[in-house]
Parts: sequence; C-alpha cells; structure tokens
Amino acid sequence: MTVTAFYPDKNPESTSVDGNAHSADTTVATWAIKRDEAGSSANDSGTTMRVLMKCASGEANWRNFTRVIVLFDISSLGGATVSAVTFGVWANDKDDDFTDGIAVVSSAPASNTDVVAGDYDSLGTTRYATDITIANITGDDSAYSTWTFNATGVSAVDGASGGIVKLGMRTTFDNDDNEPTKETNSQSFVQMHTSDESAAGEKRPVLTVTSVVAFTPRAVMF
Repeated sequence: MTVTAFYPDKNPESTSVDGNAHSADTTVATWAIKRDEAGSSANDSGTTMRVLMKCASGEANWRNFTRVIVLFDISSLGGATVSAVTFGVWANDKDDDFTDGIAVVSSAPASNTDVVAGDYDSLGTTRYATDITIANITGDDSAYSTWTFNATGVSAVDGASGGIVKLGMRTTFDNDDNEPTKETNSQSFVQMHTSDESAAGEKRPVLTVTSVVAFTPRAVMF
C-alpha cells in the first residue's frame, strides 16, 4: 500500500491546472440564468481562488457565481488500484451569509492545462465526498480543510489512475440548484491558496491517494 500526495501544476502548466471560472459579474440576473450560463471569465494564474455565490448590492438578485476547477496528474501511479482518497485546500478567507457549504464534484475543462470561461458549466453535481459547511472550513490561513472521498469519488480517481483527475468545487446551494432567500449585498465564499501561492509553507490544493499495485503471479520453472 502506498500513500501519494499530488498537486496541480503552477503556471505555466504542463499536465494539470487549478483556477476559477466565473459567471458574468457585470450583470445582475435570476438564479437560473446565473447558475446555468456558459461563463464569462476565468483565471488560472492567481495565488488564490474562490468558490463564491453573491447577491447584488442595492437589489436582491444574483450578481456572481464562481466555481473552482482543480486537476491532478496521477499518471505516476501507473494504473495501480486506488483504495482511498482525500482532497484538501488551505483557505485564508471566508464569508457565509447564506449558511452554505462546499461540494466536491467532477469537472470537464476543455484543456488539462488551462481554465477558460467556458469551463464554468463543465462541473458535475454528483458528490465525491460529503459537503463541508463553510462554518466548518478553516478559513484563517492556519490549516487544511479536507474532504474524504466516498465510493463514487474513489471510483472516479481509480478510473483516472495513470491519467488526470478532474475535480470541481461549487457551493452546496449551487450544486443542488436550491436557491436560498436572496439578501442584498450578501455572499457565501471560501477563498483558498492555489498552486501558484506564494505564502510560506505548503498550502497548495492536495489530492492524497492510497493505492495498491496489483500482484501478478508468475510461474516458476524447474
């Protein structure tokens, strides 16, 4: 049994990436429009990234949704069987006006080394782990918050063994298409360090994989 930690590439990326994809921040619209739009901007070279859901200032409607996309190159496992997975992020800020949580799901960006606006609607909704409430996420830049993958998440990573694991993060309300009561100028978000972080110590997103290389019996000739 081997336990291996994987991290996304820093910019410029070679095989993996992490970053944000956003809805249009310059327009205010209904929940359905904001949640289901194609995306308007992205960033994969900043030192932090956010999962965000925000109401507009001055009127109770939605201004911005932001989703996180994180890819990990686990090709070094060479197809070994994956038995357990955890995913951790190091957050340095948060707010939670909507009493929300963070879901870890799949993503399907157009490129393994770039996050673009059109990747905003590439996230799935099937949970790879139990959501962590924003209240229970460490947001003071002091520790990792960690999701332990369920059978679906472990299976997804196992299926990618020898390749690229593609994860997404979105708020619980966003993931469930469950619009909370709108409150003007309110938001729920978690801000975390990226692979390009410049803070002291290890604070990059991390995928920790427990794996076993299958035993292949060999005949011994005498």
